[in-house]
Amino acid sequence: GSTLGPLLFLIYINSITKVLIEGKLILFADDTVVVSSGRTWDEAFSKASSDLAKLLKWFSGNILTVNVSKTKYMPMFLKIDSDPGPRVLRMHSCGDPWSVSCGCGIVERVEQYKYLGIIIDRKLSWVPHIQHVNKRLRSLMHAFTQLSQVLTVDQCRGVYYAYAQSLLMYGVLAWGGASTNLLEPLGVTQRAIMKIILLKICSLNFRC
Repeated sequence: GSTLGPLLFLIYINSITKVLIEGKLILFADDTVVVSSGRTWDEAFSKASSDLAKLLKWFSGNILTVNVSKTKYMPMFLKIDSDPGPRVLRMHSCGDPWSVSCGCGIVERVEQYKYLGIIIDRKLSWVPHIQHVNKRLRSLMHAFTQLSQVLTVDQCRGVYYAYAQSLLMYGVLAWGGASTNLLEPLGVTQRAIMKIILLKICSLNFRC
């Protein structure tokens, strides 16, 4: 609970980067991501199973426990619309990463996952994330309608940048390259919010 807690934890788990795995290890605070790839699904799953077994051994040796219920895996593809089928990925605490009959915990498969505030889907279409951002933007419209009645335009603009623009800019380097058709709903909602704010100017200016 202390301010040093996060720093001490990072120092404690720093040696996990020395575990020799075939995939790529990505760390952020207490979140750990393993990216395994292969020419076939069999190869990718084989590497993932082996890497998970090595990491579990490290966690066990450092008196840390992996929460299986919060651990997910997402098969991804970019060019070919394929599916890994009924393959199962397990957290092999039994020591045998190739066992198919052990009772080790099964890692849940998901089609999309929210990581560091950004929803990543298996096809990298960014559709779920854009829909999520648009929903959050639309939820602000009523608040801006109320605020425009009591705040100045400059104050409304400050609120816009703090609550609306920040949503649009967060992680935009990742998802901002989506197609224009997918991004258009965000533009529609953004313009609606700006219209609410600018209506205050019109109400104060008889020439509007």
